[in-house]
Amino acid sequence: MKKCENCNLILQDSDAFCPKCGGATVECESGSPAEGETACNCGENCSCGEENCECGEQTAENVQAGPQMQFVDDGKKKKGKKGLIAAIIAAVIVVLGVGAALVYMLVLNTPSKQFLMAQAKMFKTEWSGKTTVADVLKGKGQPVKRDFSSDISVSMDTDNQNFNDILNKLSLDYKIKSEGSEYLLNGELNYNGSPLLSCVLTADENTVGLYVPELSSEYYIAEKGLAQRVLTDEDAGEYDPIEYTKLDDIEKAYNSLVKRYGKILLGGIDDEDVKVEKNVTVKLELLEKEFKGCKVYTYTPDKERIAAALKALSGEMREDEELFNYVCSLTEFYYGSDALTMLGAYAEESTIVSETGVTEAETWKERQAALADYIAEHADEFAQQLVDSGFEIKTAVHKGKPVMQTVKYSESTVCFEIISDREELLLAWKVIDDDGRNGASFVAELTRKDGMLNGKVDVNNIDSDESSRVMSIELKDISSEKKSALGIPYGTVTVTVADEDLLNGEEMTYTLSTSAAENGGTEHLMTVELPESLAPSLESLGLSGTLSEMTMKIYSSDKASTAKAPDADSTNLSSEEEIEEALNEMTGELANVILQFMFSEMM
Repeated sequence: MKKCENCNLILQDSDAFCPKCGGATVECESGSPAEGETACNCGENCSCGEENCECGEQTAENVQAGPQMQFVDDGKKKKGKKGLIAAIIAAVIVVLGVGAALVYMLVLNTPSKQFLMAQAKMFKTEWSGKTTVADVLKGKGQPVKRDFSSDISVSMDTDNQNFNDILNKLSLDYKIKSEGSEYLLNGELNYNGSPLLSCVLTADENTVGLYVPELSSEYYIAEKGLAQRVLTDEDAGEYDPIEYTKLDDIEKAYNSLVKRYGKILLGGIDDEDVKVEKNVTVKLELLEKEFKGCKVYTYTPDKERIAAALKALSGEMREDEELFNYVCSLTEFYYGSDALTMLGAYAEESTIVSETGVTEAETWKERQAALADYIAEHADEFAQQLVDSGFEIKTAVHKGKPVMQTVKYSESTVCFEIISDREELLLAWKVIDDDGRNGASFVAELTRKDGMLNGKVDVNNIDSDESSRVMSIELKDISSEKKSALGIPYGTVTVTVADEDLLNGEEMTYTLSTSAAENGGTEHLMTVELPESLAPSLESLGLSGTLSEMTMKIYSSDKASTAKAPDADSTNLSSEEEIEEALNEMTGELANVILQFMFSEMM
């Protein structure tokens, strides 16, 4: 005879799990259950969801019955402080704790480990083509496209014939090359087939250039920061470059960090913090589905464990070179080296970051140490805020797959529902205030087949228990492979806005249709349909009627751009006064060009 280590029930020596609480005791004779299986005390492994083994006994997954679970707010006010940082810290603990559970392959027979595995599966669906959060953090996602080369033409069309007579005479052509920090644009405004105004814009890592032959014979060049001060009245600033060791293997660093930090933060969650209910019927209110026989895990944080984990975290990260190099390498991989400069600007100017005292540090590594010190100093406070807020995560799992999760924090509750397979994804979330009567909801029903994405997304407002549609997005044949030179996938996206306060019950529709052009390249059609109450009158332009529908046609070539640098001598502008003088001269010439155009039209 022996006792269950979880609930102290007297057990038989052969029992693989406790028939009272379901806690595992020893391995089954046929080996530990694989994923998707559950144990029986006869020694066999059965499929998840089966109430009884072939021997007639209950399986470990079904040892106790539970109540029904539905997203219902109890209306009780939670006392305590609001703390955004505390909520972020809680999310970090869960995410890295999940990583640790996966890396160490911990035995998944305790409530806390099962809860963490449920979090991992919540965001790792079987839906084909979906990139997981872990994939992105490993550097396996798609970097933001920065290099670009194409010739582009833009034209307009409307439902007002008088206005169209003017628009049809106008066309706008661009030729663009962008590679790394170098940029070249040729732009030309045409009227009745003849050039009215043209320009060349250039840029590299240090300078910008402008050439408008109709306004000046000079090709002006100026230092980037100097030009920004003149054009925006804001100092571009000079930020110390971020010096770091670029990582060739981002995934290797990610795995190392997850092991180290996951092990630390795993200490912030214990079996005592997780309650398990079995055989629960879960109703998905937004997706209108019901699942029976679910396991429901409820996590509530322990103040001492959270505070201890945060202090250990700050000690580990204070002088962590690998963490520093990983963050910089990952940022550059997805967004380029310029993003690190922008990050430096944010760190020095953001009020959120400045509250931590990080901006007083002179280098990025000193900032990392300052942030670690801030976490250590306020660890007890963050933990107390989390507990006082009534923070709680409730996760429902059906046959090994999470289907529903609710997160309560302070005066808000978020409900998340998901059903997925390789071709279909049903996703919904709802956030409401503490009395459960006001908030918003989001419901997506998407299918992906043969590389095409189709479906609909609805966004609704919840006001005093009444739900009203704010916006809907319809996706039709969105290609995962075919994209234009602008990076826009082929297919049609229709956005319908139906905000009651803005449109008084009417609807406004935006449509973007991207497809192959007849003679090669890609055609983008952007259409806006306005309700009658918002359609502008054209009387001020001397035209009759209103404008209720507009379509912009953008053509992009699928070949390299034919843009060329200016064929003119360059003139360097080295002071704010020189830039302002050149701009004033060009503005005066622009007025002359406009007057000449208007005079020629009247003749």
